[in-house]
Amino acid sequence: MPKIAEAPFVIFDPIKYFTDRERQVQAFDRLWHNPSPWVLFLYGMSGNGKSTFMRYVIATRCRPQKLAYTQLYLDSPEAATDRFVMAATLAEGLREHLPAKIFDRFEQQRNEILAGLQNQRANLRSTQIVKAEAGATIRDVQQDAVVRLARELDETAYRRLANAFVELAGALPERVVFFLDGYEALQRTGDRGLSGWLWNVLERCQKHCPGLRVVVGCQDAPQLPIDYGVVDDDLAPFQCSDTQQLFRNLQISVPQLAEAVHKFTQGHPLLVAMAAQEALAGHLTLAEIRQAIDDNRRAEEWLFQRVIGRLPEPHRSALPWLALLRRFNHDGLNHLLAPRGITFSEKDFRVLQQFSFVRYDKGWWRCHDLIRRTQQRYYKEAQPQTTHAFYEGCWQYHEGRWQAKRQEADRLDALYYLFLLSPERAYVSWHEALLEAKQNWRREFWGELVKVADEAFGFVSGARQADFAYERGNYGRWQYDMTTALDAYNHALSLFKQVGYRLGEANTLKAIGDVHQFKKDLAAALDAYNHALSLFKQVGSRLGEANVYQSLGNLYHAQLQFQQARIAFETALALHNAIADRYSVASDLHDLSFTLQSLGQAEAAVQALETALRTCWEIDIPWSDLVIERLFDLKNLPEDEFDLYLSRLAQPWGLGQKVKGRT
Repeated sequence: MPKIAEAPFVIFDPIKYFTDRERQVQAFDRLWHNPSPWVLFLYGMSGNGKSTFMRYVIATRCRPQKLAYTQLYLDSPEAATDRFVMAATLAEGLREHLPAKIFDRFEQQRNEILAGLQNQRANLRSTQIVKAEAGATIRDVQQDAVVRLARELDETAYRRLANAFVELAGALPERVVFFLDGYEALQRTGDRGLSGWLWNVLERCQKHCPGLRVVVGCQDAPQLPIDYGVVDDDLAPFQCSDTQQLFRNLQISVPQLAEAVHKFTQGHPLLVAMAAQEALAGHLTLAEIRQAIDDNRRAEEWLFQRVIGRLPEPHRSALPWLALLRRFNHDGLNHLLAPRGITFSEKDFRVLQQFSFVRYDKGWWRCHDLIRRTQQRYYKEAQPQTTHAFYEGCWQYHEGRWQAKRQEADRLDALYYLFLLSPERAYVSWHEALLEAKQNWRREFWGELVKVADEAFGFVSGARQADFAYERGNYGRWQYDMTTALDAYNHALSLFKQVGYRLGEANTLKAIGDVHQFKKDLAAALDAYNHALSLFKQVGSRLGEANVYQSLGNLYHAQLQFQQARIAFETALALHNAIADRYSVASDLHDLSFTLQSLGQAEAAVQALETALRTCWEIDIPWSDLVIERLFDLKNLPEDEFDLYLSRLAQPWGLGQKVKGRT
């Protein structure tokens, strides 16, 4: 055994003792043999060595060969949902390889595009988009004209950002590598628009810079278009021979120990590394491993507790608690651990970063998911009151920072800890934030709130779990990811049935119908609408009934059943009028105008649109321009005459100040 084993704790160096990945290293080397494939996609369960592989090829290939490279960690909410953060992070990593003028121009363009988009979003507001009646949730945002306008603003800005980044790529060196780690976070958002944007940008960059190669690390199997030139490789658990090789590399020569460790850990690379740490320090025997196997101990829990027991201070006292944290940085960690008399110097914090189960998360650090889940389970059972007090301190810290600095990262973390303390109170705050995100068209923040809900899923009641699943479906629809939306809605429907909440069932069935209608599966849509309508009538929700009839009107119109469409729209109109829902009345009239026109009743269609326009102007509905455009098409007047027509129309309503012409 080498002398290093005498140390109280050995920091395992995964780069120096890298094993079981020769095939992947060879695949990386072959990327430059031909123009395609130019993407190496590594996937495998959490802890299987994807990040270690990237560090290895950076240390043994990129740096010695002077290859330009940049890294993007996608497992943080900002990086996985914000195109501007993605572009800035990738560009910053390439900065030293680019002419200063090129980099500065890109930064200026990025900042200008972002500022312009934020200003445009701020001007796009609607106070009546989110509607509820006795718990009814979001009405059909998919068909909302305001949503379409918001998307157009976003897409224009994203195109400009992509063009700016591709221009930057034109100045890159001959050979360059983009490392994308934690890609599962992006895949699991279900945001096909975002992933499509990223790969479109990468493909365009690769055409400008043929020596560009991309290495992706992901826990899940790849979901990429096949024409991007992708070679994938499943990073499976260690084979027994791999564990044996690792122990030989470390000069651990205890007979049969590697085989026992492999059996105990089932070849999970992180757990094998932790066992190797213990053995290298001289604190793990064959008898102890065999006893743990006989006792059916959880490998992750048993090994983590043993590792903690061998650590020097402050790591020994700190690790059990910091493993419970969602994420942390140096200042935050010292603040949260101060009540326990624990302080980390800068040197202590640097040592912490080298542990095999601690990973970087874009400005933050966190324990490996497997370790965090293990500690949460252990402390919930062993020290419930102390754990509750610890979470209370975490919530107070992040809530205080949110109130003082208004940084969304703190708001999200505060919500997470509040869910662990007081689920119902947290739900109220979470729902308020969700409505705010929707009303202000903050799509990224909406997605991050959905992630918090997923993390808190096991801490809330069945009814709230159903709400979470329903909102995950709504977010999927906003992203036009109808597969994810449908899966989430079906999950929500099952949960609503379990808790006996029929209004929730009805809302979900209506949403399922909308998804099927978008996918042109009209028979399935009709079935879902009819079930929803029956439930809305049973619970007495006239808003729910009205919204279903409006959707039925659109469905019948798509089937060219115009008389049935007219009846459905007029029924929706009557119900919306009865509950004074003027926003929906305007929407009904707008949609009805298409059916009336198809029935050859152009004048009736014009009258419906004129009434809709008056409502839009009176309550400041932001999509009045769409109604004006419909009127322009139907009236078939020259533009100057049409503008005069609008002025005469508005005069008796006392709304002349609203007339701005067709534009």
